[in-house]
Amino acid sequence: MSIELYRPTVRDLWFRRDLLADEATMSYNRARGGINGCLASASSAASHIGTEGM
Repeated sequence: MSIELYRPTVRDLWFRRDLLADEATMSYNRARGGINGCLASASSAASHIGTEGM
């Protein structure tokens, strides 16, 4: 068995985008300190997926 490094592409971020767009998930996160410690809105966070490092 071998292990290979896989570098995700923007199209692989669909799951993260769906989680950030889900109001129930985000309300749970906001109640516990937000996304990565900030209180960004789900729509704002979801709109930035794929733009990191550009």
